[in-house]
Amino acid sequence: MKRSTIISLSFFIFFFLLNVSCERSPQNLVTETKCQSIINPIGIDVNQPSFSWIVESTERGKKQIAYQILLADNKNDINRNRGNSWDSGKIISEKNHSVMYRGKALQSNQTYYWKVRIWDEQDVPTEYSKTTFFTTSILDSDEWKGKWIGRGIAKAPLNEEGFYQEKIEVDADGDSIKYNGTSLLLRKEIQLAKTVSKALVNVSGLGFYEFSINGKRVGDRVLNPAKTNYTQLVLFDTYEVSTLLNKGENVLGIMVGNGWFDPIPKWWSWRMQWFGEKQAMLNMHITYKDGSTEVVTTDNTWKIADGPVRHHCIYDGETYDATKEIADWDKPGFDDSKWESAKNVEAPKGKFTAQIIPAIKRVETIKPLSVTYPNDSISVVNFGQNFSGWVRIKIRTERGQKTIIRFAENSKDGMIDTKSNDKAVTTDTYIAKGEKEEIFEPRFTYHGFQYVEVSGLPYQLEAEDIEAVVVHSAVEQTGSFECSNEQINNIHKAVLWSYRSNLMGYPTDCPQREERLGWIGDAHVVAEAGIYNFEVNQFYNKWLDDIRVNQDKNNGYIPYIAPRPISNGDPAFSWSSGYHLIAWYHYLYYGDKKILEENYEAMKKYVDYLSTLADKYILPNDKYGDWVSPLDGWKRGTPASISTGYYYNSSIVAKTAKILGNNEDSENYGTLSENIKTAFHQHFYNAETKNYEEGSQFSNSFALFLGLVPESEKEAVLNNLVNDIVNTHDTHLTTGILGTKYLMELLSREGRSDVAWALATQTTFPSWIDMLKDRTTLSEKWDKSGSSNHVMLGSIDSWFYQTLAGIQVQENTPGFQQFVIKPFMPEDLSWVKASVKTVKGTVKSEWSIKNGNYHLNIQVPFGSEAIVYIIGDNPDNINESGHPVEQAKNVKFLRMENSYAVFKVGSGEYCFGSSSAYKNIK
Repeated sequence: MKRSTIISLSFFIFFFLLNVSCERSPQNLVTETKCQSIINPIGIDVNQPSFSWIVESTERGKKQIAYQILLADNKNDINRNRGNSWDSGKIISEKNHSVMYRGKALQSNQTYYWKVRIWDEQDVPTEYSKTTFFTTSILDSDEWKGKWIGRGIAKAPLNEEGFYQEKIEVDADGDSIKYNGTSLLLRKEIQLAKTVSKALVNVSGLGFYEFSINGKRVGDRVLNPAKTNYTQLVLFDTYEVSTLLNKGENVLGIMVGNGWFDPIPKWWSWRMQWFGEKQAMLNMHITYKDGSTEVVTTDNTWKIADGPVRHHCIYDGETYDATKEIADWDKPGFDDSKWESAKNVEAPKGKFTAQIIPAIKRVETIKPLSVTYPNDSISVVNFGQNFSGWVRIKIRTERGQKTIIRFAENSKDGMIDTKSNDKAVTTDTYIAKGEKEEIFEPRFTYHGFQYVEVSGLPYQLEAEDIEAVVVHSAVEQTGSFECSNEQINNIHKAVLWSYRSNLMGYPTDCPQREERLGWIGDAHVVAEAGIYNFEVNQFYNKWLDDIRVNQDKNNGYIPYIAPRPISNGDPAFSWSSGYHLIAWYHYLYYGDKKILEENYEAMKKYVDYLSTLADKYILPNDKYGDWVSPLDGWKRGTPASISTGYYYNSSIVAKTAKILGNNEDSENYGTLSENIKTAFHQHFYNAETKNYEEGSQFSNSFALFLGLVPESEKEAVLNNLVNDIVNTHDTHLTTGILGTKYLMELLSREGRSDVAWALATQTTFPSWIDMLKDRTTLSEKWDKSGSSNHVMLGSIDSWFYQTLAGIQVQENTPGFQQFVIKPFMPEDLSWVKASVKTVKGTVKSEWSIKNGNYHLNIQVPFGSEAIVYIIGDNPDNINESGHPVEQAKNVKFLRMENSYAVFKVGSGEYCFGSSSAYKNIK
């Protein structure tokens, strides 16, 4: 080749690479591609899934102006950047989440591969993201071929309400419910004549189940599936199991426990309900390497037997008899000729729905802090942390020997103190089979505890013989918070432990006593704290479904506990209203209008129901009121003004209608809100004292929080509120679970974060620090009585993020499109560090102050903007990355506001500093 040709070719390659580098920005990288808010989900059952992604960049001021999604039903096409199922083309949009599928109709039991790229503000495309996938389950109900099978009551005797509350019931044919606390084993031998390429199992077992193939456990879920109102919703799982199947003989095994579906009659009531006998259903879709397919299902050719779990109850515990184990029952070669045949049973009435929420799992283990021996027959183990789960214990004893394990949150005089368990037995029993060493952990129960008492062993238990297993819905922790005040850090840690302990497929009130129910009032006050700390998008989506399907279809009434069948008890307005708030929070933080679309009609119908109960826009007294208020003389259901907080509901419905484009509804419910506002003020306000009702902290703060106070009266009402806190009650709060959340937020909103901080750092009763002096989780009540692991007083944790770190969402730009960073700096706090992983990316706020020099480091995600408040009496005294702020790239000065300089910044990392003398900012 001639030298001139080589030079020409070299220049061509150089300019080609230069052109490519200009068209492909190496600083922008598309990451965390999710379908239905999950990376690589298996078993989605929606025809129009949603997609999301995050973009990372090393530059400031970056944003997305367009995207392109490719989706294919095979790897070859997607690897060649061909979307044979969907090529969106270049879509002009800044959306990076909640992007709905618009391609060809999806098929059941199919794996799809997808990738995405975006164009930045300079119209430069990124490289495509890494390929991820999702797998569908059964999309058409007619494709379900499996039968529900079990021991076999031919017709499950369910009454019209869908459950029985009495201990003994007989149906019209004289069949009675025969409770059986023994686990059920279901077994099926199958012959596969060919080599398997792909195998998808869609399976459920009620109440809880474990699934195995050839003796190997499938998946790592426990207490599965999550609880629902089984007359409305039944959840199933999907697993890809091709690697577990062999050519030739295979065995499918299912062990089923009672769970919430078939509970012990002693608890039938508002706590537990009977829905039917233990049962299971399975569809396995097999694709062979030659392309042919086969479907294996549950039917009456399966075999059944009793399992080794001889008694189990979520409240009372589990008895496991290892002498009743049937060795190799779920492996090939086992002789099941003496087993009975399964019977087809009546299917549960609920809609069969894919379970795509974070499953309940073994999340971590904890080693004992100490083991003590009050006497020769008892060992007491302290794990140093209150939590939800169970223990895993090594046992060395003779056949038939019982080991008894009792659980408690607290101890007294060296023994466990079971008082907070109330009536729940909370005891696990293991009957040994006599091997050299046996390991036990329960399958179908869980406990809330810090201490365990072990008896029945012929030796003293050693620390290495036992460990605790932390169990809850395996949500990803996406937030972090810490500061220079260790007592505040302890409150934060306690909130996290209490929140996690009460995630069991729905938010529970407590993990230890005979409740563990989805009280809406308990849960909604800490929903924002949960969103700041954990990825709970799908978790709350599922629970909103639980609440919505419980609504009375005739009058709109919403029960105050979900999931459970509808109960026509006394209305608890302030509890049921949490439904609207959780839907609204979900929209604000995740920015997905679909959650409002799905729940709007139910939200509207509940407001209409409340209006039928109101007398001139004033509701009757609430069932619970500001629950567990420490105010002297507080009575259940008070104060009266709490009910007419249904203004909050109607205003949310009005705003939701406007967002969804329903202008007529928006106007109507806006008018209703104004009427309630006027009536509330006229009914509850005392013009002479400038107080609402008797001037309690709840009454005044709630009215201020909701914006019900006329502008002319606001200052006086706020002053009365502060006076009551600081002077009348010596800087102590008198609010319960509802009022505490609104009080703290209202004080900061109205410029009195100093008072809120004084409450947060109060050390005497009632206060968080007092509550936690000898506890690791939050108590049910300020005086530490009741449950020792309730999260409902943990709403302060969202205040840590919103006020101390200053990270605040905005209603008009949901999903962190634009947000505020406005930290409050108390005089006795020297630094705060916080981060939140949002749908746009990670938000960080870290500040410190020393000798009057203030530093604020922030991170704004790709495609987002932040309004940032910096301490300073003059923008000239503020720098960014060591340079005068006016020289900073992508930083725009907006205004001075009180003692803050306010700036707007684009995406990126920023390091602000201020040399202004420190002043306490209220």
